[in-house]
Amino acid sequence: MMNTTEYIAHKDGERKQSVKEHCTNVAKYASDEARQVNLESTLELTGLLHDIGKLGVQFQEYISQSAENYMKQKINHSSAGARYLYETIQTPQGIEEELALQLIAYAVVSHHGLTDCVDIEKENKFDKRIYPKRNNDYEEVIANLDFLDTHEVEKLFQKSMEEMQ
Repeated sequence: MMNTTEYIAHKDGERKQSVKEHCTNVAKYASDEARQVNLESTLELTGLLHDIGKLGVQFQEYISQSAENYMKQKINHSSAGARYLYETIQTPQGIEEELALQLIAYAVVSHHGLTDCVDIEKENKFDKRIYPKRNNDYEEVIANLDFLDTHEVEKLFQKSMEEMQ
């Protein structure tokens, strides 16, 4: 198992940014920007989770490809963060907590564009996005997630609940 500082989230020429560095930087930036609307913890949590799916082998193989192949395919890297949140906050206490959980998870899975929650036939697309049929290396991602733990996620989620109240 590699250390998360070795998993690449972004690269630009010779410059590489690790998943850990990227997620913690986004979390800090989002939290700082959210201060003006009193949602610091909510956006910190969203930022921490948004790209943890890049800790899997599929994304690492994808990002290591040559420049001409890079960006030609899409790798699902956003479902893992939403799923991790759902599995950490297993039994939401009340409608407010369930709605907060859904809002944060929706922001995580939709951070590259809007995702339908329900289609025109009233099919639940939200759950299918969080729990995709195709392998997205979820177990590997969680095993590699060494910069975040469930206690921290639970604590940030509780602070988020206070903000949303």
